[in-house]
Amino acid sequence: MCSIGVDCSGGGDDPMIMAARRDGWYAPLVEVPGKEIPMDRSGAHCAGLVVSQRRDRAMVVVDMGGGYGGPLYEHLKANEVEVYPYKGAEGTTRRSVEGKLHFANKRSAAYWAFREALDPGQPGGSPIALPRDQKLLADLTAPTFEPTPNGIRVEPKEKVCERLGRSTDRGEMRLHGKPWRPAGADESVKAGLVYVPEERKRQGLVLDHSLGASISIGFTDLLARWGLIPRRAEEVRVGHAMKAFGIRSTGQDQPVGALSGGNQQKTILARWLEREPAVIVLDEPTRGVDVGAKAEIHALIDRLAGQGKAVLLISSDLPEVLGMSDRVLVMCRGSISAELQGGAMTQENAILAASGMYEV
Repeated sequence: MCSIGVDCSGGGDDPMIMAARRDGWYAPLVEVPGKEIPMDRSGAHCAGLVVSQRRDRAMVVVDMGGGYGGPLYEHLKANEVEVYPYKGAEGTTRRSVEGKLHFANKRSAAYWAFREALDPGQPGGSPIALPRDQKLLADLTAPTFEPTPNGIRVEPKEKVCERLGRSTDRGEMRLHGKPWRPAGADESVKAGLVYVPEERKRQGLVLDHSLGASISIGFTDLLARWGLIPRRAEEVRVGHAMKAFGIRSTGQDQPVGALSGGNQQKTILARWLEREPAVIVLDEPTRGVDVGAKAEIHALIDRLAGQGKAVLLISSDLPEVLGMSDRVLVMCRGSISAELQGGAMTQENAILAASGMYEV
């Protein structure tokens, strides 16, 4: 470990974030709920948390913005821990890689440098690796930049939160109107939410498995008794699903990899829809299928919506989105730029919204 960055907490819903760096590799963020931090002795408490994460006598970089980093900085300094007070609002002489752009402050320069470093098209590729952390990615990609007389300035976090209607590093998911934070995919499935992935061959199927096993894996937990799966009941359920979804094959033992693209997609749909889920997320459900299978999948989506199920359709096929949806959410620069309904659901409006140019 060469350094560890700390964004201090203001208490309450504001978490404390620690980010460790090991040369070009950035570790997953460590989050401590603000409610767990005693604000009357935050310096000593947070210093203990930092030291527990620190390795190899790494330098601690404390974000002094907001005024919350002072107690931690002073406590670490008093205990002879190498610590640097980062003040993002300060001016900087740093320039972009090609030397043409200068920046209004350190925060703007840091954001720009991160985006330059993440560019995979540079000689030798990107020299850094980020963890698979949605909060970190949201923080890095949501802000916009604007030219000012003092240099390029990154959008303030307060403005980002105002534009998005939420914090860039905190979101809330609701299921049936109640806050919901599933611990994993298994919990999501049991709660009635299923997902059909974009890349079926890589993410949704094991191609040398049988058709029957590829379907029944989605609901064998509903059939099992004392840990045993009744073979006959499984075959009957799979046969019913194959008929209901019009899957054409030589039988349940046929390898799923030998099926056409349309029948492979219907296999994944059958797997999850046999559970009677309440929420179905369909990611590019008709990509790479023939015209007939596409029409069947569209009819299936209509039936699901008619049954009162929530269907979230993710598609790069704009006519498909407009033709199948009751409501369209268009994203631009990592946030929802427009919600289109009724007569507003046109290709022109969707393209304008995707470009950030749509006005109600």
